[in-house]
Amino acid sequence: MNSEQTASQASSALQPIYGQLEKAVLAGDRQQGVEQLIEHLQQQGLYHELFEALKMRMRLRLGLPAAQADRQEKFDEATELELERGLIDACRTVGELFMQQGKIREGWMYLRPVGDREVAAAALAGVEATDENVDQLLEVLLHEGVDIARGFRLVLERLGTCN
Repeated sequence: MNSEQTASQASSALQPIYGQLEKAVLAGDRQQGVEQLIEHLQQQGLYHELFEALKMRMRLRLGLPAAQADRQEKFDEATELELERGLIDACRTVGELFMQQGKIREGWMYLRPVGDREVAAAALAGVEATDENVDQLLEVLLHEGVDIARGFRLVLERLGTCN
């Protein structure tokens, strides 16, 4: 699926709640609008979009514009730290959701910046190795060092000792 199809799919998924979001924003309650958006995106399984909405939530909570307008934005140390924590939390949330769906590479893309291999290993523990996903599992478990013991067990189970 290309990015145009993905954008179209996300746009279509927002149609049912567009009116609610518009009302919340027009009423000046952007935070409520973002909360509704987050809930809807999570229910629809649109996790890339959910990540963006989680970032919006954090920015609004800190009294910042919902979207980063200037890549050169400078903040005080406390705000910068809160933004970073919010970003890491959003990565963890979305990465775990992707892993629960068996989308290993997508999940790892979000969990890698978290820097907590135990969280990633726990998320992968629920993913059963199949012919379709074993290469992705081995890539993350072994090559990325998330759970080397499980990765070697999979190699032995799937490939034996001669490979």
